[in-house]
Amino acid sequence: MLDSTSTIIFMSSLAAARADNFYYPPEWDPKKGGLNKFHGQHALRERARKIDQGILIIRFEMPYNIWCGVCGSMIAKGVQFNAEKKQISDARHFDDYSINKSLRAKLRSQKKRAAEEELAARKMGLVIRLLPASEEDKAAAKCVKFSSNFVISLSNEWLRHII
Repeated sequence: MLDSTSTIIFMSSLAAARADNFYYPPEWDPKKGGLNKFHGQHALRERARKIDQGILIIRFEMPYNIWCGVCGSMIAKGVQFNAEKKQISDARHFDDYSINKSLRAKLRSQKKRAAEEELAARKMGLVIRLLPASEEDKAAAKCVKFSSNFVISLSNEWLRHII
């Protein structure tokens, strides 16, 4: 039994259903599609107004303070913007993992080659890494001729300084 001091709030069935987002109007038929189709709306509502052009409207917020590169004014952290998000290329045909894997393999081979070149330079007593020989280097080396007198005179002079 209820006394006069207690109050009970009754919600109509329509208000209760709308509060939970489960209201289905009596003229809606589940065989004809969902509520969005019934109301003639996209599930993303206003964000999908350019979806037929491949553009999705997004809302983002500045993560930190920046200076505008065009007008030079400061845009503070937390300022919100609407933006159009569109797909520039058809990147769905590429596998990100395989691209990343091939790039890492290329970088590992470059690093290994550089380490081998440094080791070869150290064996020759050099402190800098030598670049790999090119065809131009080979052609230029073939054009250089040393005379035997120069080598002999150089070695004799060197021996005189030591003795």
